Amino acid sequence: MDLLKADLAEIKDRFHPSANAIGLGPPKGVMLWGIPGTGKSLTAKLAAKMTGALLVQCDWNLLYGDSVAETLDNLDYMLNLVDILGKVILFLDEGEKALSGSLDGGVATKMTGKLLAWLQDHTTPVVLLMTINHLSLLPPEMFRRFEYIWFFNNDLHFGAMYDVFNLHLANKFSEWQPKCFTDEEWEELFFSYQGYTPAEIATAVKLVQSKIFSKLIDANLNQEQLIDALNNYPLDHPLDLYQQLLEMKQQVKAAINIPILQKQIAEIAMNEAFARPVMGEDTSRFAKPKNNYSFIN
Repeated sequence: MDLLKADLAEIKDRFHPSANAIGLGPPKGVMLWGIPGTGKSLTAKLAAKMTGALLVQCDWNLLYGDSVAETLDNLDYMLNLVDILGKVILFLDEGEKALSGSLDGGVATKMTGKLLAWLQDHTTPVVLLMTINHLSLLPPEMFRRFEYIWFFNNDLHFGAMYDVFNLHLANKFSEWQPKCFTDEEWEELFFSYQGYTPAEIATAVKLVQSKIFSKLIDANLNQEQLIDALNNYPLDHPLDLYQQLLEMKQQVKAAINIPILQKQIAEIAMNEAFARPVMGEDTSRFAKPKNNYSFIN
């Protein structure tokens, strides 16, 4: 996600007091849009970490009270609260579900209107970070409130897949090292998992860990030995771990390969060009060579 990180680094600079002095404060709203399971929610944590801002998650449903007045008061309270906290990333997950009710009128319309007014008028260093899956469900008037709109898809290049696998393998096996697999094994793994989202890869790694854990329990080890054996499994049995990851692909199906979901994913990706990409070209050692054509006169 090199392009996304570059944008977040720029946003970090806009939190600087000098930026505010020249009228260049942080963006009031940013949107993470795309296919489910591609890391949009995790990006909220990354944004807070990179900018040094406090991450505050908004559960929109909890704002609803017994009356319209109480509901709007709850929204007012939340917005006033984040306004006094300093640097804040206000995280609203799956925003279209929260705001699409505005299309039917009622309290949701009033809530959306209040949120829009706050986005327009507030001068505090608070950035609304909203994730959405379905662009068509978001009220049209929301679009111009977002200075950055990023698109997340499941078309990971090999360098990105390498990072995703290493992240989750290191999380599940503390002694994991990338050199446990040869480059040839890595490439076969990448080809096998093409079209998988980061969340689907994470699920595959977790299920492999579960299978290995069950296998080690049968060895009658004490707890300390069991944990040690699990953490060192990639070093002690790298080929078995690799083969289990390949086999797990048969159990964890990529959403793109499930017929009932293919149309939904295609509809989400149809307007990809509307947003900023989060990844540039693959510059890792696994990058596929470009076709170079030479012409002989």
